[in-house]
Amino acid sequence: MSLRRPPLKLIVPLLVAVSVSPLATWAQNEEQPQNVQPWSLLLRQQLQSEKGCVVNEILTVNEFKIGDETMLEGRASCIDGRQFDFNRRHEHVKFELRLCDPVVC
Repeated sequence: MSLRRPPLKLIVPLLVAVSVSPLATWAQNEEQPQNVQPWSLLLRQQLQSEKGCVVNEILTVNEFKIGDETMLEGRASCIDGRQFDFNRRHEHVKFELRLCDPVVC
C-alpha cells in the first residue's frame, strides 16, 4: 500500500498558519504601550536619580492651566512602599519632591 502525498495547495496554507500563529500569540502577549505623558517619564527619572525611587505607580495627578502654562501636582508610589508628593509650576523646571509620611499626608 502506498501513501499519497497531499496536494501542494493544501500544504502551503497549513505551513503558513503554523509558522505565523506563534508570532500572533507573541504580539498579543506583548504589553501594549500606554499613552505615556512626557512629564511622567521625567518624573520617574528624577525620582530614581534623586530619591532612589523606582516608581510603581502614579497615584494622583492634577493639572492646572494658569495662563499659557500648565502646573502639575500629584503623588507617586515607589516599589519599596514610599510615596512622594510632586509638583511642577513651570513646564521646563524640575519637579519639587516631598516624601509623604503617614503623619503628613
